[in-house]
Formats: sequence, structure tokens, C-alpha cells
Amino acid sequence: EEAACREAWEEAGIECKIEKELGAIEEKRTEAQIKKNPHAPRAAYRFYEVKVKEEKDSWPEAHKRDRKWMSYVKAKEVLRDRPELLEALERSSIKR
Repeated sequence: EEAACREAWEEAGIECKIEKELGAIEEKRTEAQIKKNPHAPRAAYRFYEVKVKEEKDSWPEAHKRDRKWMSYVKAKEVLRDRPELLEALERSSIKR
């Protein structure tokens, strides 16, 4: 949980509090994606639902990452090619 909050700070500039564990989800690369990098190990992700305590104007990875807030419908559309992230979204309690 501590690592998840640290990553949220580094990657999105938010300070947060874990509200709910969404569980582990295996990476779901396609065969074509695996062929591009066959030596890359499969990843297992652990997801958490958080409550944002504070949003900062600058953060460690701001130079290479954008922060975007969006609705469930928009997030589902954006994540259509990332099945493990889409699964985490579906496990969340976000207002649909």
C-alpha cells in the first residue's frame, strides 16, 4: 500500500489514502505483444482504490506523464487496449 501511494505521487502528483484493495491481476499481453519482446517476464499487478487527499501542481514525473481525470465511460474507452487496467476499473466502486 505504501508503494502504491508513492507511485501515485511520483506518477500523478497526488497524495492519497488507500480505501480498498482491488486485488491482483495478471498481465494480459497478446501473442503479438509477447513476440515483440519474448524475454520480458509476465507481470502481476496489484490495484488499489484510493481517495485523493491533495493534488499537486508539480511532481517527480510531470515531465513525462500527464494527469487526466475522467468519467467511468471515458476511462473504459481509453483503457480498451489494456485489459488488466480495464479489469481493475471494473472492480472499483467508481460511479458508473
